[in-house]
Amino acid sequence: FMGTEITGKTLGIIGCGNIGSIVATRGVGLKMHVIAFDPFLSDSRAEELGVEKVELDELFTRADFITLHTPLTDKTRNIIDAAAIAKMKTGVRIINCARGGLIVEADLIAALKSGKVAGAGIDVFEVEPAEKSELFGMEHVVATPHLGASTMEAQENVALQVAEQMADYLIKGAVSNAINMPSITAEEAPRLKPFVKLAEVLGAFVGQVTEDPIKEVEILFD
Repeated sequence: FMGTEITGKTLGIIGCGNIGSIVATRGVGLKMHVIAFDPFLSDSRAEELGVEKVELDELFTRADFITLHTPLTDKTRNIIDAAAIAKMKTGVRIINCARGGLIVEADLIAALKSGKVAGAGIDVFEVEPAEKSELFGMEHVVATPHLGASTMEAQENVALQVAEQMADYLIKGAVSNAINMPSITAEEAPRLKPFVKLAEVLGAFVGQVTEDPIKEVEILFD
């Protein structure tokens, strides 16, 4: 068995947000040349991370390793397909621990069989739970069942984070990572509290005097 060194290689990151930026830092630490495609990545943030901003096609042509860290949207679905793989270096390695559906699995399998793609690490699949896939039996594929952050440390940290966020809300009025409202810092909470209360009172009042269901709310401010 012969492996390949990563030092000096080019790491292409698709999606350089919260997780992608951490991966970028690790890549720089391993003395890789890190390039990233992310429409929301600012020049200053890229410079701070030590990465080179590139367009997607350039990333495909230059990267020795490609890792995905982007949500699944209409724009990112099937972002790696046969056409994208054709632009890549022969011997490229692809890692997807983000979302199933970012890669067309049939196209990846064909590229692995032909040798165009030298290896792949796949934690997420087009259909989940992934009970069977041709990827499972392939020699140069490491497949895991959407483990994500399934470590003892990660589970403990998540539990602590939830408890801390609840304490912040109950004590300081700060809200973070909520599904149904924007984040509010501990500094912002006291200033916003009267407006939140006003919204609650107005909503309760309108709910009592309105006979028909409310279909739309328009807010104007100066």
